[in-house]
Amino acid sequence: MKSNHDDIGEMLPEYAAGALSSDRARAVEAHVRECRDCSEVLSLLLELHTIGVPDPGDLFWKTLPLKVRVSAKEKTRSFSIRSVLSRYLPVAAAIAIVCIAALTAVQRKERADVDPFFKDPLAQTVLDYSDITEEDIPEITEPFPVGEIYPGTDITGHGYHGELASLNSDEMNRLSVALGIEQKNGG
Repeated sequence: MKSNHDDIGEMLPEYAAGALSSDRARAVEAHVRECRDCSEVLSLLLELHTIGVPDPGDLFWKTLPLKVRVSAKEKTRSFSIRSVLSRYLPVAAAIAIVCIAALTAVQRKERADVDPFFKDPLAQTVLDYSDITEEDIPEITEPFPVGEIYPGTDITGHGYHGELASLNSDEMNRLSVALGIEQKNGG
């Protein structure tokens, strides 16, 4: 009788227990002499047969199927918040951390370009007064109160208000052009 390696491997537990026919036992012995892997498996099986394991008794074997069925039902119908939290909470926390980190990185990139507290004085638009004529400007006929200090004036009563009010339209145009040039130059 000639058998392949897999067939002999399946017969090794029966051989170790002494439950094989003589033809099959001779085939296993011949194969074990040639195959190192099967000889190691057989020696392990023979060693396990020499260890005496006590029989748990008839009561154990009669109640075993019932115990298996009960434990299988408990596992299938048991739904607890603890099992859900222990299984899915770490995954949800990891996803939340990744999302927060990504959003923070995007917001930092957007904020890096603009400082919210910086107000650029040159970013203001310049109003164009070139189409205003001298008739459009009302004449100031009231004298300024004496002794009253306006913002931008020094203690002697001279200030920018009085000087600007005393300019005629040509002088105002030249001042406007000069200020526009200074603004373009960054001054």
